[in-house]
Amino acid sequence: MQPASNTPDFMLFTGNANPSLAAEIAQNLGTHLGAVDVGRFSDGEVTLELKQNVRAREVFVVQPTCAP
Repeated sequence: MQPASNTPDFMLFTGNANPSLAAEIAQNLGTHLGAVDVGRFSDGEVTLELKQNVRAREVFVVQPTCAP
């Protein structure tokens, strides 16, 4: 079932590795990047705190899982 508004049923967020790629993906999908705070745990793993409600939405995060 599609949402009643023109809001897409997915949200796109980016980590800190390649925000320009994520912005380009969002533009090609006709949406914008969601608000997020990016940080690191003490062991170096990335942490994301989503600053928007993502209930009933598909969520995608553009972030590699390995070191450059």
